[in-house]
Amino acid sequence: IAYDYDEDGTFASRCNMSMVSIEPLQSEADQHAAEARLGSDGKGRLLHTGRADELIVRELIDRHLRYTASSVALRVLDNWEACLDKFVKVFPSEYKRALTEMAARQAEAATERTPIAA
Repeated sequence: IAYDYDEDGTFASRCNMSMVSIEPLQSEADQHAAEARLGSDGKGRLLHTGRADELIVRELIDRHLRYTASSVALRVLDNWEACLDKFVKVFPSEYKRALTEMAARQAEAATERTPIAA
């Protein structure tokens, strides 16, 4: 997975979409709600690294600022809420499929372990 700060909204026109999809970066609350909806429909997908994208990106930018003193990183962090919707998630199709399959196997295993009340 890659995260791109698509400040001018042109990333998709410069990306080879044959092997990836581009998704908006969601807030932590929105992503957890979406994952719960997918799971309830039997179409769940595990969170990448078990964490929401917003947290991952914020941590990456924090580290980038610490190690490079980047003025762009500082501007993004100082305006986090306004900049959040300018990030996109570049999601490899095969990885998305693998996460979906893993979530389905986990849901199936959980169902098998759940005793049925008589």
